[in-house]
This record gives sequence, C-alpha cells and structure tokens, in this order.
Amino acid sequence: MLYRALDTSSFYIIDSKRKPIKVIINYFNFKKQPKRAIPFTKSKKKHNIYYFNPYLIQLIAMHFPKLENHNLLLDIFENKNGVPNICEDLLFKTKNKTYFKASKKISQVNKDSSINSIKYIPGYLYATYRGEATSSTKVIRCIQEKGYAIDLEGVNQVESYIKKQFNRHSKNIKRSISKLDTCFNIRYSMYYGEIDKDLFDDLMQRLHQMIVQRFMQRNETSESIVNWSERCKRAYPLIKEKRACLFVIYDDKKPISISLNYNFNLIHFNYISSYDIDYAKFGLGHINIYKQLEWCIANHFNIFEMGWGTLDYKCRWSNNIYKFEHHLVFSKKSIPTIVYAYYTAVKIKVKSYLVSKNVHVYTRNIKNYLRFKNKQKKELSYTTESIEKIYSPAEITKIDHNLEAYSFLRKIVYDFLYSNTLHETKVTVYKIDNELSYILDGGKSKQKVVLNKTI
Repeated sequence: MLYRALDTSSFYIIDSKRKPIKVIINYFNFKKQPKRAIPFTKSKKKHNIYYFNPYLIQLIAMHFPKLENHNLLLDIFENKNGVPNICEDLLFKTKNKTYFKASKKISQVNKDSSINSIKYIPGYLYATYRGEATSSTKVIRCIQEKGYAIDLEGVNQVESYIKKQFNRHSKNIKRSISKLDTCFNIRYSMYYGEIDKDLFDDLMQRLHQMIVQRFMQRNETSESIVNWSERCKRAYPLIKEKRACLFVIYDDKKPISISLNYNFNLIHFNYISSYDIDYAKFGLGHINIYKQLEWCIANHFNIFEMGWGTLDYKCRWSNNIYKFEHHLVFSKKSIPTIVYAYYTAVKIKVKSYLVSKNVHVYTRNIKNYLRFKNKQKKELSYTTESIEKIYSPAEITKIDHNLEAYSFLRKIVYDFLYSNTLHETKVTVYKIDNELSYILDGGKSKQKVVLNKTI
C-alpha cells in the first residue's frame, strides 16, 4: 500500500511485515544516474529509507491511465471542433434531429491508456461514441447537477410564453419593461457577426465591472471573471463568426446590462450576464432574458440554454429543467484503465450526491463568510420622506446626480423614478446647504433624502 508524505518529494510504502518504508525521490542526481538505473537504492545512514530513481516515475506515468477532460457545453461553442473526436453522434432526444455527426474521415478511437471524461452534457442531447457499437469501447454515464433551459419549440411570441410560464405574474415583467422605457432613453442592441474591436473591449471591461460590483454587494466571489482576458480573446472571433453575440441594454450611451452568449446550431447559450446595480429596481435580469427570447424566436433558435447553477430566475423562466450527464469513455482492452475509470465514476457519483444535498452551497457560504468577515461592507444608510414644498433657493443648490461625485445618489434617484414613473429629465436634484440632505423634485412628487452614515 502506498501513502503520500506531507513533503512532495517522498511517500511511504507498507512492506510485507507492515513496516513503513520511506521512499525519497532523488531529483538532484537525475542526470547522474547510471545507464542501467536501479529503481531503489538503500540508504546506509537510516534504516528503512530508500531513494527512488526518477526513471521509474517516467515508466509508471507512461502506462498509467490518462484522463482527458472535456466540458461539452462550453467546448461545442468555444472551440471550432468542440465535440471530442471519440464522439460519433450528438442527437436531440425529443426532436429527432442531429446536432452533430462525426466526419467519416476521422478514424480516431479511444486509446487503451486514456479515459475521455466528458462532463456537462445537457439532458436533451444524446451522445454515441466510436467503438461503442462493436463493444470495443465502454461508456459509463453518470448523472450530474441540474441544468436549466427554455424550449422554444412551437413558441411564436414571448408574450404567450410568459403568460403560460408566469401566469398572473407575467404582468410584472411587462410593467418593468414599460417603466424602464418610460424613465430612460433605452435602446437594445445585439452584436452578432459585426462589432468594432474597441467597442467590444469597452463592453467586456464594463461587464467585468458589473460582475465585480454585483458580487461585492452579495459578499461573494464570481468564477465568471477567472481567466477573463482569455475569455475575451476567445469571444471576439466567435462573434465575428456568428458563434457568439453580445446583448446590451443602453441608457442613452451607457451600458446598463450586458450578456455574453454563445450560438451554435439550434442552441443559444446565455453564458455570462450582469447589470448595473443602480438599476436593480427595474428588474434588468428579467428584461434581459425577455428581449433575448424575442431575438431567439426571430432567428429560429429552438433552445435558450442557461447552464448549471440553481438560481431563482432560472427556475422561474425554465420550462425544461433537466440533469446534466458526465460520460467516461474508455477502451475495454486495458485493465488499469477500466479500474481507474470505475474509480473516477464513483468519485463523480459521490460529488453529484453531495451537490444534490446542497453541500457545495454550504461550503461556499462558509468560505465567503471567512473571506469577507473582516472586510467592512460599505453601505449607504439613509431615510426618505415625502414633502410638499422645496426649500428657498438660498438654502439649496442644484446638482447633477450623473457626476461621479454624486454617484452614491443614483440608485436613490432611479428608485424615485420607478416609484413615480417619471423620465430622468423630469427630476431635479438639490443639495440642502449645511446638511447631509437632498431633495428630489419631480413636479407633483417631491422627496427629501437624509443621509445618516456610511456603514
């Protein structure tokens, strides 16, 4: 039996007499080894300590099964030939349509010493593999976490879909869109096929800022911004090839909601989205999905994919909540490969069980608590009250809430616009001299804002 030591250069082997033997990897004499390298060299100084020759490590590594990892949901969009060569067909289960069919010129089959680990296969797709029909290839299919999608087959209008999906609450979404259009100079843009590189860079930088601000508000960290520069490098050419797109909601010239999406065949994958938290009252997340669904229907996409991760908005919008699958594809000719594949399958099933019990959520919450517990969260504390008359001109000063110096007022102003259904240009903001107080004058509606302190 083999045990790894705390230091990376050694491990323990239990001999037949159940005595531990410490094995030390001799890296330093790697180039000075004799031609006929001896696997173990006993030390004269200490009993039961052996030095291990690194040539033996290379020999073991050459014959040890290799795990070739694939994330199918991302690979089919991000890579030109994203489906692994071992995959023969990728079919829609219920639509009798072929999503992908392997080229006859590709004759690659699974190597005896490798295991193709293909995770995040949507439940509405069925994959077949080379050699599976002739029994030379074994496939272990494991169930993963939940996935969320909107099946647009037979949907001709978004209004009819939300009425069926949300029932009486569908009016709230329409009301949010109406209020947003009333309060600001809103325009919706989908960049699909053509986009200026400088504009793309600006939008991706803005999306990054929105994600950071949104997760700081929640005292969490986002996995979406990991390797952000690499994501940007991949996304730009994909947009030019119409395999990706950027959906942007503008307030005049200011982006307030951005979504990076992948497109291929019949699937529109809503990959990374965020919004300006100052506009949170207007429900930009729901408006973003609503407008993208309109575009998907007009461009004949059958599936609006939202990926993994259980979130409230996904549960509410999805009419197809399925389970992702994780496939292990390997040759039956190698016993070490078979053993390692079944061992990997057990790990996948245990992890999936823990995810189903929300263990990952508890773990993430504990990590976030430990990470942010010593960081003081800055939050504006204020009170509001309705007033009938404003102060005399000598006591107040007109200000522009769009200036960076008054950025802390924007959310308060936008909430006031939402509550009173007023366009931004119809509201004047005043600062009361010698006080930490402001007045929002919307004509018939007036409000006094008193800042307490910054927490």
